[in-house]
Amino acid sequence: MSSASRGTSFYKKYGSRYSVEYDHTILSLYSQAAMKKIIIILLGFLPVLFCNTSAAQEIVANVVIDARPLSSTDRTALSGITQALQNYINSYNWTGGSWTLPKVNVSLQISFTQSLGGGTYDAQLLVVSSRPIGNSDQTTTVLRVVDNSWEFNYSPNQPLEHLPGVFNSLTSMIDCYAYIALGYTADTYVELGGTPFYRNAWDICQQGQSSGTPQGWTESDGSAYTRYSFVRELLDPRFETLRHLIYSYYRNGLDIVATQADNGNRTMLNVVDSLYLFKNNISGPSITLDRFLDAKYLELAQFFADFPDKGSIYDELETIDPSHQTYYEEYRNK
Repeated sequence: MSSASRGTSFYKKYGSRYSVEYDHTILSLYSQAAMKKIIIILLGFLPVLFCNTSAAQEIVANVVIDARPLSSTDRTALSGITQALQNYINSYNWTGGSWTLPKVNVSLQISFTQSLGGGTYDAQLLVVSSRPIGNSDQTTTVLRVVDNSWEFNYSPNQPLEHLPGVFNSLTSMIDCYAYIALGYTADTYVELGGTPFYRNAWDICQQGQSSGTPQGWTESDGSAYTRYSFVRELLDPRFETLRHLIYSYYRNGLDIVATQADNGNRTMLNVVDSLYLFKNNISGPSITLDRFLDAKYLELAQFFADFPDKGSIYDELETIDPSHQTYYEEYRNK
């Protein structure tokens, strides 16, 4: 089957959402039905293996800070923030006990850039999450995002509290990315399963926009990443096709390729072909596609290295993801 026909088969099922004249009424009904399905599946998924989630929280976070650009006084003031944030994330029940999927491993690296005085800091945040591949002991990166726009306040021994609906320049940032990480993981197990978590993140983004702390909490002008624009896109119906593709990449591809090689490989090829069509059918950049490729480019490059007709595959990958062309060229030539 040609690459065009492989990709088109996926678009016959999901691609109509990219028509300029799509029916908003049908889309609304679809979204309502999809949400009911999501809730039912998320509450019942793997009940035997993962039934004790109320006792064991959903996220296992590791926090690392780099405060080298700051003065020794500021570094001393921040000495307790690593453990405080880890406790804040790992001791909280983010879903009220409804999480029935594997725990989400999240790494957060906070790189301080400057102190603005009075306990106010500028920092960069790197968030990386992962999940198991199928039933193996291997893991795969699900989310990798760098956020360069973070200004927050922190005082030594400051208690970090979960106060839903109350914006805090430090904890609301953590909350936003915690829900994004949960949503990204849910999307890999259940089609559009991340929507409830993205809605939580969106609520925080709107609070941030109204907080008087504009960094990262406003719409992007297209030249720079903002978490506000990222979450908005995740909830945009025009990008549901991409979320379906991400689900297929994991559940029908990566998770089964070790035990059902033919089916898994075929799905992986279909996903690449459909990503190629997706990029050609959207106007402008896609933050969600960029974040997917930032997390998966090396995995994709390595996966197809031994395929017999890999030239056309790498041609598509380089078109989809020109920023990682060097890696695709390396594995094309192996």
